Amino acid sequence: MTVFKRYSVSRNPKQAKAVALEKPASNPLFLFLLLLGAMMAFISLSHTVQAQELSRADYAQCAVYEGREFIGYDSVCLAEKRAAIRYLDRSSRHHQPRGHQYSSQPYRCPHWANGGRGYNATFFADGRPPIYAGTFDATLNGRPCLTNPNYVGSGYY
Repeated sequence: MTVFKRYSVSRNPKQAKAVALEKPASNPLFLFLLLLGAMMAFISLSHTVQAQELSRADYAQCAVYEGREFIGYDSVCLAEKRAAIRYLDRSSRHHQPRGHQYSSQPYRCPHWANGGRGYNATFFADGRPPIYAGTFDATLNGRPCLTNPNYVGSGYY
């Protein structure tokens, strides 16, 4: 068993005493959970720190002047800017818009899109003109896809 020596803290160096401490038992599960907790705290802290970074333009918009003299920054304005950045950061992480998921494999029409055959046109809710040629996974705001039909046969080859 390893013994570590720890010295008691005292203002007078002559009064410092050596105290022998035993090494605590190393439980692998405890160490793993401790490491996992530290990593999760670091990740959540890094997202919080990133969400509160403001640009020079943000500070310029929240600057308060009296006449021509700079007084400081409006704390409410800065808090609103940070809240907006946090909201945009969370929404971009958790709700990626359609079409922004890149893959080396082609996107195949899902089985619920006309049995894997897709729809031959799609309309857009934001006012863009419809596309009448191609295959899409939905008739409203559809993504282009390659046909992937589900053949229902008799069960024999």
